[in-house]
Amino acid sequence: MKMGKIELKGMQFKVPVGVSEEERKSGSKISIDLKVKHNLKKAAHSDDIQDTADYKQIYQQVKAAMKEPANLLETLVRRIMSNIFENIPEIGKIKISISKLDPPVGGPCSAAVVYCEQKRKKKKNPKKPREKSASVDAPSA
Repeated sequence: MKMGKIELKGMQFKVPVGVSEEERKSGSKISIDLKVKHNLKKAAHSDDIQDTADYKQIYQQVKAAMKEPANLLETLVRRIMSNIFENIPEIGKIKISISKLDPPVGGPCSAAVVYCEQKRKKKKNPKKPREKSASVDAPSA
């Protein structure tokens, strides 16, 4: 066992999200399904929560992203991914679907859904500044 996924399904929140001020003020029902990819090998052998991505910690990062008002579901997705990548270094990839339940679209619609997937960006090695060659003055004759 090496790489694996942890999935949290059906996380539900009432969130100040929407284009209209009324939606943000009253809040919208949001449902989130999230998959994270990381190495499960160490945790499988140690049976220690410290060796894996803790579900509770993942949930707390999602919950924290829901506090600030937003116009778009895409903004919430970006916040969630940023929180997880910044605070849980073991996670290498995130797949998320975020659903606004009963969205105000002018007719029957059970959900508006945004899907997104992102890998952790690899840190680039900073380039060393190139040394300038020293110029040597020619001796005067």
